[in-house]
Amino acid sequence: MPKSSSEVEKGTVILHQFERARTCPSPSPYPIKLETFLRMAKIKYVNDFKTPMSPKGKCPWIALDGTDVADSQLAMEHLKDHFQLDLSAHLSPEEKAINRGMRSILEDHLYFTTVMERWVFHKGKFAREIMAPLPAPKFLQGLIISSVCRNLKKQCVAQGLGRHTQAELEKMTLEDVKCLSDYLGDKPYLMGDKPTEIDCVLFGFTCMAIYATPEHSSYHKCLMEDFQNLKLHNDRIKSEFWPDWDECKWIEKMS
Repeated sequence: MPKSSSEVEKGTVILHQFERARTCPSPSPYPIKLETFLRMAKIKYVNDFKTPMSPKGKCPWIALDGTDVADSQLAMEHLKDHFQLDLSAHLSPEEKAINRGMRSILEDHLYFTTVMERWVFHKGKFAREIMAPLPAPKFLQGLIISSVCRNLKKQCVAQGLGRHTQAELEKMTLEDVKCLSDYLGDKPYLMGDKPTEIDCVLFGFTCMAIYATPEHSSYHKCLMEDFQNLKLHNDRIKSEFWPDWDECKWIEKMS
């Protein structure tokens, strides 16, 4: 797979991200968010799974014509400027403000409550089941997962949400999801009849709830049972922009 812009056609984005997961294209919402944006904006890209972490320690990141950009949102902003496109150009200033607020709910709040559930309360058990095999000997894999759990817990504690109990975080998660569901209502996309960047963000997070979270978890059950319009939104994005969904999952290679 290409590792530098010199190895691909000019104007082609190299998307650096984690290896595919077993149940969906990524074990993280942010690569799915960015890859969905690339598809929605019809930007030519290739994946590179060999170097998922940027020099900033961020995943995903992109390389485009010699310029590297880390962080999914910064990458999207760079692509919008580079290709002179804006999927939200038709929105009013008020709608753009709502758009930004919903992204904050998803990325600055819901992200941390779900990280606590997946990596702290469940100790990474289910995440390990849906991830591709780690490129390390089996006797080291448990140590790696434990290290990831500890590091993510430290991040959540530093952010603040990691200081709460599991019951408190589950309540916050449901409140966030209800807020998003209430705003979506019966619209096909969050901001109306046309998909915009915020739909890419929401899709990444609902993919985690539907495909990368234990079925018994409150996060999974609330989307499947109580807020089915979010599940329908996920189905719509998946159908329209991921026709190759099954081919974009990690498949056990037969020896």
